[in-house]
Amino acid sequence: MALLRVLCLLAALRRGLGTDTEERLVEYLLDPARYNKLIRPATNGSELVTVQLMVSLAQLISVHEREQIMTTNVWLTQVGAADTAAVPGTPCPPQPGPPVLGPPPLGPPCPPIHPG
Repeated sequence: MALLRVLCLLAALRRGLGTDTEERLVEYLLDPARYNKLIRPATNGSELVTVQLMVSLAQLISVHEREQIMTTNVWLTQVGAADTAAVPGTPCPPQPGPPVLGPPPLGPPCPPIHPG
């Protein structure tokens, strides 16, 4: 029984350390000294930056009609031109068609996107 308590304590400590590491990483990456939220992923200021969002309803958890609140689980996919051009194997931007439940499948890499 004591061994079980020690293992639970170690698991809780390890989980806490992981959270601390994640917080430190986010603080490091988004530190104002190294991150500028005004920079756009474009080669010039007049170039359009297209970002596509796809929301797929995965689960309807609860509906409170009186308060008009609906709790859901959704898959949110965000794809921009910089994402598909830089990382091979990422899903291509969502195409029009019937909704698909779940995350988008990984297919062949998208064709390179060249500024027009």
